[in-house]
Amino acid sequence: MDKKYFETKISPRFDEIDSYGIVHHKVFFSWFEEGRFRLAEHLGVLNDIMKNDFKVLVIECGCVYKTVVRFQDRLLLRVSVDEAAGPVVFRYQVVRECDKEEVARGFTKVVILRGNTLLKKIPSEIKQKLEAYREEI
Repeated sequence: MDKKYFETKISPRFDEIDSYGIVHHKVFFSWFEEGRFRLAEHLGVLNDIMKNDFKVLVIECGCVYKTVVRFQDRLLLRVSVDEAAGPVVFRYQVVRECDKEEVARGFTKVVILRGNTLLKKIPSEIKQKLEAYREEI
């Protein structure tokens, strides 16, 4: 991941393991959501979302799996903000903590709703924080 990223630790839980002893592919999207949440909390964006009753809606997502993840693997989830204009695009990289091997790479594209109304632009207080974070590179 070339850009600045927020990093958090992830440890697979037993209920995320399939019958083959590896993390099920659907789990990565839950980890991506957790990473977005933690980044939003770190930047103070979560407070803006809550106090203004905004809703964050994922409209597109994807993941490329590079290798399997097992129950006892310790992982680092890296989250970056790729675009902060209309829809916000987050990029993710999951690496094994011990050897820094990339195990997966993904993205989500989100929009913001106020009530049931889609906002055409990201609210300024949120956009400023996301762009300031991107510019700290």
